[in-house]
Amino acid sequence: MPFLYILIWAYLALEVFLIVIFVQTYGFGIFFLEVVISGIWGFLILLSAQVNILESLSRVFAHQVNAFGAISGNIARVLGGVLLIMPGVLSDVFGVLLLLVSFLALHTSLFSRSIFASKRANTTENARENSDIIIDAEIIDTETANTNSPKIPKQEQQ
Repeated sequence: MPFLYILIWAYLALEVFLIVIFVQTYGFGIFFLEVVISGIWGFLILLSAQVNILESLSRVFAHQVNAFGAISGNIARVLGGVLLIMPGVLSDVFGVLLLLVSFLALHTSLFSRSIFASKRANTTENARENSDIIIDAEIIDTETANTNSPKIPKQEQQ
């Protein structure tokens, strides 16, 4: 647990350091504008994430996309949106990186959709081709068969 506290304090110190450098380089007005724009962008991403999560889940259940890609892409998208809402330079950088990961994960899961679709098409075509073949079998045990049935004489061995 102390490692987590050290990590949080190190992140906050680095965030303050980067904010000071950003304000000295570009000015407070640009920093304020960056915080407002990234906050609005993050809020819009969170609003659209709910629709995307439901759409991705329906695609997963329809076997159109890879489940891992869809879920990891949506989780990264939500975390990226939350990081964009938080004021700061480093949180915005991490938020944009998570949004890129989200895009790549969703793109990968959409790419694998064609793999699922081709597998489904192949199995459907095989089922259609084999639907003309009728297989019917009846197994009769000759030892326990009904005594009223005619017996087939056994051939004598020479």
